[in-house]
Amino acid sequence: MEQKRYADVILDITLEKLDRPFSYLVPPSLEGRIGVGSCVIVPFGKGNTPKKGYVTDLKSTCAYAPEQLKSISSLAEKEPSAETRSLELAAFLRRTYGGTLAQALKCVLPAKVVVKQLEKKKICAVMDREHLISLKGEALRKHQQAKVRLLDALLEEREIPYEWVTGKLGVSPQTVLALEKAGAVHLEVLTMLRNPVRMTPSPEARLSLSPDQQRIIETIGSRIGSEDPGVHLI
Repeated sequence: MEQKRYADVILDITLEKLDRPFSYLVPPSLEGRIGVGSCVIVPFGKGNTPKKGYVTDLKSTCAYAPEQLKSISSLAEKEPSAETRSLELAAFLRRTYGGTLAQALKCVLPAKVVVKQLEKKKICAVMDREHLISLKGEALRKHQQAKVRLLDALLEEREIPYEWVTGKLGVSPQTVLALEKAGAVHLEVLTMLRNPVRMTPSPEARLSLSPDQQRIIETIGSRIGSEDPGVHLI
């Protein structure tokens, strides 16, 4: 007979009366993929509403019969996992400062950093000058003024920012694409990661603490690590 696995899950719900672990079955499909701190989706309540929660314990025995328990639905995709030390810290925050364990977990879980991509485009001339002049003459005969403006610009500069072409010159992307298909230009795209963190610190004046601030810092420092650290107002 296959050994069943059980998980204690604290739900991401701020109601204090629900601030306790609930037992769930670990389905075979998630065996070995779930650990303490994993963020999971579970069915909750009479309507089996999907709820997010965090695994606080894994065990091979449970006080409830397996047929009385619901199974974990899935792992929560793209959610940070709470490590054991984070769970311990969350439990400490709850005991010391109140609130629910779910609220405390949100304080200690790593924030998801989204790094946006920034694209820089430029239009590069591929044909030599004589062929560009020939294309310009053809565009003039066909009254293709946007194409003429772009070819004039390329005759002066062989590389032009795409935003300038579509903005200042008023050339549509379709016109650029037509010249690209004709082998006259090439659209070059440079992808860069936009760093949300300013890496170069701005020069700041050195700040000095007031006597009252310094006294508070020294008091807090002397109480850190003691059995009764107390509460301090900063």
